[in-house]
Amino acid sequence: MVLTEEYIERNIKTFIVEADKSKTFGCSHVQRICRIGYNQAQYTIAEMHKRGLIKVDGDYTFKLCSR
Repeated sequence: MVLTEEYIERNIKTFIVEADKSKTFGCSHVQRICRIGYNQAQYTIAEMHKRGLIKVDGDYTFKLCSR
């Protein structure tokens, strides 16, 4: 599967809308919310981090940045 910009954008929008803003999350949480595989979730997390939407909160956990 080729990860297109539209595909990643859709995953990010889905996650931002559905995620609990006050809690930390990991890759499996992104997988469950977006209904995607591990590699797609990792790429989505990397894109969100690159765009400044999330911050690292622990070894393998992240938190949404307040906006």
